[in-house]
Amino acid sequence: MKKGFTLVEMLAVIVLLSIVITIAVPTITKLRKKTIIKQNENQILEIETSAVFYAQDTKMDIANNAELNITVKTLIDAGYIKSNVKKGERNCSNNKGCLFNPYNVNLNSKSIKLYKVNNTLIAKYQE
Repeated sequence: MKKGFTLVEMLAVIVLLSIVITIAVPTITKLRKKTIIKQNENQILEIETSAVFYAQDTKMDIANNAELNITVKTLIDAGYIKSNVKKGERNCSNNKGCLFNPYNVNLNSKSIKLYKVNNTLIAKYQE
């Protein structure tokens, strides 16, 4: 009995592995991009929902056809959104921290437009 692998067996394994990698890498890359996009969409939805809660809790009176802008920093300071970066990290100088999106953009200065439509408060994140 001989021990070990032959050169043909080793080449066959290498060819099979390269085929699997060739198929898997683009699929994994697409999934990672989709995940980042979905995380960003979910974060924007959370910001908009928090802005509506903030406006309702602080009893902001917004008339129909009127607009009000608040910033993400205001929502963080009021405790409606948790920051995901602490003070002093990644150029974050805010006392309660900063909110970064999955693309590593600081969102603290971004604003949310609040307005009423048929007595329903709507929040729209401003890119």
